[in-house]
Amino acid sequence: MSHVLCQYSNNYRHNIDMKSTILSLIFTTLLISFFNLNATEMRIVIPEFIRLPQDSIVANKLLKSLESFLEQKDAPNGSNTLVNQDYLLETSVLLDEIKGLERSTKHNSMNFYNCYLSSLVRLNHNQYIIQLSYLGLDDTNPSLRATISLIATESGDFYLFSSPLEFNTSTWQKEQIKNNTLYYKPNFDLEIANSYFKYISKYDKILGITEKPIILYCANNFNEVLKLIGVDYKSDYSSVSYNTTMAMERDTSIIVDGLLASGVIKFDPHDL
Repeated sequence: MSHVLCQYSNNYRHNIDMKSTILSLIFTTLLISFFNLNATEMRIVIPEFIRLPQDSIVANKLLKSLESFLEQKDAPNGSNTLVNQDYLLETSVLLDEIKGLERSTKHNSMNFYNCYLSSLVRLNHNQYIIQLSYLGLDDTNPSLRATISLIATESGDFYLFSSPLEFNTSTWQKEQIKNNTLYYKPNFDLEIANSYFKYISKYDKILGITEKPIILYCANNFNEVLKLIGVDYKSDYSSVSYNTTMAMERDTSIIVDGLLASGVIKFDPHDL
């Protein structure tokens, strides 16, 4: 009898162990599936070294908002619901530069470049500066398409995103010329800007166009232009020294110029 009881007890323990093992396997499988699903849904790759906000609610809100912003980046700039509307104009310039960054003509792929969160720095209690890098793998060689920076500002249940242009030019001087606004660094010749606005007004009248406000930033070169608007690097412009970029929203134009203050290329009215 004791032998039977002992065998029954061992069989019972064996059944319990088997059930525990099966439950553990099922739980592990579900857990792995859950994380794989999240990884599939996320457009952004987050390396281990990135320090996310310690508050999981804040971290989740920030990442979800960033995901939504990037999902809308190829749509018309004014329709992106995660753009900070106080900075729509300068952010429109940046959005024009980050459209289609995943694509590669060389590799005939619409999703060759993956978006990596390369830096996350807290500026104050409700703002972060975010850096994203678009990287692809060509055989075994990594290929960098672009690195961009954004300002994230908490607003209720979301974070809103904007170009760091105003942040990057906070020490620049400001001048109002009629209905135009000029931002420049010391030693810039204001006569160049006056002449620039004068000829724009002249050509608008010839073309029968109503004059509209212009916000003009004068940088020393195109590399500085890109960094000011939030493009830290873009392979498309690797050999471009002097150029300009612009956008228009709500009947106001913004021009971030890398020619007028260069000291290398003189302003030529024919360029307009």
